[in-house]
Amino acid sequence: MKRCPSCDGDIREQCEHSCSSCLGYGIRMNGLGSGAIGVCPVCFGTQLEPYWTDGERSIYNADCRVILPLVQATVDLVLTDPPYSEGTHSMHAAGMAWGDLVAPRSSDRARLSFTHTTLADLSGVLTATTAQRWAVFTIDETLAAELRVSPPKGWRYVRTGIWIKPGGAPQFTGDRPGMGYEPVAILHRSGNGRSKWNGGGSHALWTFPAYHGGHPTEKPLALYRRFTELFSNPGDIILDPFLGSGTTLRAAKDLGRRGLGIELEEKYCKIAAGRMAQAALPLAEPERATQEALL
Repeated sequence: MKRCPSCDGDIREQCEHSCSSCLGYGIRMNGLGSGAIGVCPVCFGTQLEPYWTDGERSIYNADCRVILPLVQATVDLVLTDPPYSEGTHSMHAAGMAWGDLVAPRSSDRARLSFTHTTLADLSGVLTATTAQRWAVFTIDETLAAELRVSPPKGWRYVRTGIWIKPGGAPQFTGDRPGMGYEPVAILHRSGNGRSKWNGGGSHALWTFPAYHGGHPTEKPLALYRRFTELFSNPGDIILDPFLGSGTTLRAAKDLGRRGLGIELEEKYCKIAAGRMAQAALPLAEPERATQEALL
């Protein structure tokens, strides 16, 4: 009899499907709700072979709009850095339009962009999931405003947080103040009881230096670790439909969460898989500045 590579057959029950990733066996994980029992922790019910997996966190090299309708697991937190608006990217030599999501250009300088008219695609990404609690996006001002006015169906816009970026790029034209921050859109599933997080009455204000790693818009791991601590609990499942170089899944691994990441470009999946293989946090990333030190 074949044995599950995640638990070596010690704790298993038959999956509702027979996926090649888990060899037809699911795992009864601690903390799973009754509705998620039997969903494979390797493929999360998609029945597809991941690009990479460690048995609790998986990476798919695919279009998130194709993968998400197949996910059967209950997702506790959507944590992601979606493509910014076309205007924001054009200010940074961006060249990729939303239509290129299906057939991306090969240029390293190309970027995906959301526009006002295609923000509905992000709504579709959210509503296609079984996310039950929080959705947190690092996002630009244009799209944060759009989400606030017209949140995705079934979601409530809770607050716009602020990520302060010490040492960020100045306004090179010199004709107006530089940004120095990025908005954080915070949403909660409607009709799912009162929202709960692990931050008490603290402010939605986070100060972390910007970080430049394996992706043009990579966010600091320390920032995403903080989001993970605040908006999820150990054993929860975190979804990132725009995984990039894997910051969300790395934070999930460090803090004992399970996770599903989806990334369109294989070169970033490769980087993300390499980061996940690391046993410890990369030493090159600067430590975050605590809010307490700023008060």
